[in-house]
Amino acid sequence: MLCQAAHHASHHHHPLHPYFAQLCARRGYKLAVIAVGHRLCRIMFAMWRDGRDFDVRLLAVEHGPFERKVVRLYRRKPPTARVRK
Repeated sequence: MLCQAAHHASHHHHPLHPYFAQLCARRGYKLAVIAVGHRLCRIMFAMWRDGRDFDVRLLAVEHGPFERKVVRLYRRKPPTARVRK
């Protein structure tokens, strides 16, 4: 369920989108989804441990509304063609 929730971070209006986009560029889409799911798990554990309600101001992420201003490719380098020997 956390990974399903993490897929929504790929949308530009999500508060965790800058974190997600940076990870996508470095590590790829699938690993970024897992990392965002893990971050959501840590957020939920901290909420449970401290007995607090969710507050986006405590996450140290950007606040919305978000607008797509820059188009980012999910991979920095294009895949290289394989050379036949």
